[in-house]
Amino acid sequence: MAGRSETSPDKSYDFFLFALKAALAINGGAAIALIALLGNLIKEHALLSVVAGPAGWSLRFFAFGVVSSIVAGFLSFSYLRDGVEKHLVWAGLALTVSIVCFLTGVSNISTAVIATISSSQ
Repeated sequence: MAGRSETSPDKSYDFFLFALKAALAINGGAAIALIALLGNLIKEHALLSVVAGPAGWSLRFFAFGVVSSIVAGFLSFSYLRDGVEKHLVWAGLALTVSIVCFLTGVSNISTAVIATISSSQ
């Protein structure tokens, strides 16, 4: 039992780092995919005027999600260095904000694209 309690914080911190890397990757990847989509729409001159506004907001959400992930990384490093548990709590909050930014950005752009496609048919 004593061995389990000694390794449990390490495993939970490893999971936190995995979630942190995942949040950074999904926000960055979503921003890149959205930029590629906008580039394709510019080539075809289709739907760009309707999707451009929501796409701008989605890019802002994805960028803020990347920044939140980086802040969470710095706070988790500060927790490792100083051992202050409050830093880990704030890192968890920043990670949560990053995930919420991703979901909001995806919801924003997908709603605009679906509404545009539905109205054009």
